[in-house]
Amino acid sequence: MNSPPYSSMEDMWNDIPRQAWRSFRKKIGLAASTDVQIMSELVKKLLSLSKSAALPFVVISYPGIAALYKEDINDVAEYLGLPKLTGLYKYHPWEAYAAYAGHGLGLCEHFEDKDRCKEEGNQLPVHETLLVEYTDQAILLHTTPLQTAVSVDWGSADLHATASFELGANSRVVKHALHVAEFVYQFLSTWYNGLILPDELLVIMTGIVDEAIEEAIREAVGRVVPKAQLLASESEFIASRGSAELAWRVNIMEFF
Repeated sequence: MNSPPYSSMEDMWNDIPRQAWRSFRKKIGLAASTDVQIMSELVKKLLSLSKSAALPFVVISYPGIAALYKEDINDVAEYLGLPKLTGLYKYHPWEAYAAYAGHGLGLCEHFEDKDRCKEEGNQLPVHETLLVEYTDQAILLHTTPLQTAVSVDWGSADLHATASFELGANSRVVKHALHVAEFVYQFLSTWYNGLILPDELLVIMTGIVDEAIEEAIREAVGRVVPKAQLLASESEFIASRGSAELAWRVNIMEFF
């Protein structure tokens, strides 16, 4: 989403003052918004941890949160002076795409050849995917069909995601894992039903490793779909590894 999804021309018209204010802030050297400023400070700290003297391309993966738009991520990159992404991997991806790539999924072999890479991508299987990001503060769920790790501009497409800031690892809720299982079940059951029920759901875990939470998620998913494959290895940095892979591919593609 380059900007918030508009449901009508009136919504687009009403958003003009906000967009004008963002443009003005950028023209005088400020971040486009307060949110962009906060995210820029976070990304700047992450960049400072790099041991590389030069970072030609940086891919920023971000969670599928309804209030977080692609325009915010693009403005963060612009504000920090990061090179604009090009080629097949020109869009900063949702975390689901990055984690998918981190597991080696959705990646064409001959990515230096744009046409060949697209052809290879079309031959890859489509996975109905559930991303579960589990942190100290929250649990985030995002489901989307994934075939390739090439992120696209979804325009005003609906984002099927939700988050609970009461069910993170620091939660003091009694029978925490049971509440997590119910949260996951309620989210999936409203989406996967009837004709759109998949045969298998690919579940990718990111964030904190917790066996009890993994088991709770398996149980919840099993109540909705016939079969589930859960990927939880290296969950603490799998999305970062995928982002690094995509950034590396952008860098290589510049030479072809």
